[in-house]
Order: sequence, then C-alpha cells, then structure tokens
Amino acid sequence: MPGTGDEGRSWPAAEPGFWWQVVAQLSTALMVVDPAGRIVALNPAAERLLGRAAAEMRGRDAHDLLHRDAGGGTLLRERCPLLRALAEEAAARGDGDSYLRGDGHLITISWSASPLRDGGSFKGIALMFTDVTGDHGARRERAAYTSALEDLNERLTLVAEITDVLGQTLETDEALARLGRLLVPRLADWAAIDLLTRSGQVRRMAVTGPAGRDAALEGGRERLPDPGEGDHSPLVHVLNSGDPVLFRTRPGRPRRPTLRWPRRTAGSCGRWARGPSSRCRWAPDARSPAP
Repeated sequence: MPGTGDEGRSWPAAEPGFWWQVVAQLSTALMVVDPAGRIVALNPAAERLLGRAAAEMRGRDAHDLLHRDAGGGTLLRERCPLLRALAEEAAARGDGDSYLRGDGHLITISWSASPLRDGGSFKGIALMFTDVTGDHGARRERAAYTSALEDLNERLTLVAEITDVLGQTLETDEALARLGRLLVPRLADWAAIDLLTRSGQVRRMAVTGPAGRDAALEGGRERLPDPGEGDHSPLVHVLNSGDPVLFRTRPGRPRRPTLRWPRRTAGSCGRWARGPSSRCRWAPDARSPAP
C-alpha cells in the first residue's frame, strides 16, 4: 500500500520484505502456526521470550512444545484454547496460560490470536503474546489475601453465633445440642461433644450428623485414663492436655463415623466437603462441676 509521508516521500510499504522488517522489530512476541498447530514462523521477540531459536521451533507442534499446566505438567489438548481457536478458525484471547521456556522455566502469558486467510482459505493463526508472570503472581497474592479475609470473617461470624447460642439457655444439654447444629454441616459432617467432669468422668453430651441429632450415640460415660496409663487416643490427649488435635483418616471410611466411646471418639469429627479424605478435630471443653 503506497503512501505519502509528511515530507512527501513515498512510504515503502509495498517493497519486498517491508512487513517482515516491521514484524522483526516488534517488541511483542509473534508466532504463526498452521492449521495443524505446527509453528511456521516467529519474530525475534518470541525467540527471546521463549528462550529458544526459531530454527529449533519451526515445524514443531506449538502445544506439545510450549503449553503446560500451572504445575509444569502436560496440558490435555482438548483443554487448549489455542487449539480450539484453530479448530474453529476463529479469533481468541487468553490470560494466565503457562508456556515452557527453553531453559525449563515456566512463564505466564497473556495472548491474542487472529485467523490468517488467503483468498478465503484458512492458513493458520497469528499469535501475539506477552509475559505477565509478575502481574499474574500479584493477582494470585491479592486473591489469596481476599480469601484469607473471607475465611477470617466466616470464623468471626461463627464465633459470634456460638456465643449467642450458648447464651440463650442455661440448660447445658440444650446449649451443647445447639452448638452441634451450628458445627454441622458448616465445619464437619459429624460432631460429637464430650464433657469432662471434675470427678474424671467423660460424658457424651451431644452427637449431630447430616440427619440431625443422633440420640442413640449419646449418653455414654466412662473414666478418663490418666496420662501415665499409656492411652494415646486423640480424645484422651485433648482432655488431658487441653490442646486441639487434627488428623486424617484413611479414604474410603464409612461416612457415618464409628464413635467408639471414649478411647477413639472425638470432640467433633467429619469428612470435610473439600477434603480428599476424612479429617477429625478434637477441641477441649471446659471442665464442668461434678454431677
């Protein structure tokens, strides 16, 4: 396309190699892939960003060579938005994809792809991309900070609700039953509340599960073993030390816990909704007056 500059000189847009000179001098990485996803050409900015020579990459499958998941593992081809754009012969853009450099390091890129056509025939896609690794890390930090604030707010809300529930009645049994209903299913699938009296007796006060309160598992009473008796069950540890305990049980356990009382029973127990396996937590209760 001939044009005229400010001084009336001819603009050499139609000269052989002009547009390649423009592409070569771009500071943004540019890569061209054919309809099969093979790399056809790259500009020097793409070579620098990817830490690879153009001759090494030309003819290689762009997805297999470069695209990785966030952990550096192979990304399934059906999950690749660039391959989807190729299949649809359509424009696309993305942010947060991971590319593997020649030195083995991952970079996070933001990209934009445009289809290339010649006389109505689809020839491939031109992909422009930039390194946003630092920006992506900052976004992750902000997301983590926001998530931590939301978690803290949820915990404070729960503490306020527990305080309110426990202050609504002077009946210990009813107060603890209400406490169980607050904990399930918000924190666990099952919650069992045990009370240690001054006489050394452990009483199972309330058990709550997905269907509500389970009175059949309540009412147990037994002497708490002393620390020197060698009983290392979590409940004994919690009630003797006053410290909470968190542990994982093997996957595949029944959803309804076996609340054997008291040696292998819990202050609250359940398989958490987001966890890969069951988790149990024991929290110490204040000692109550002897009955």
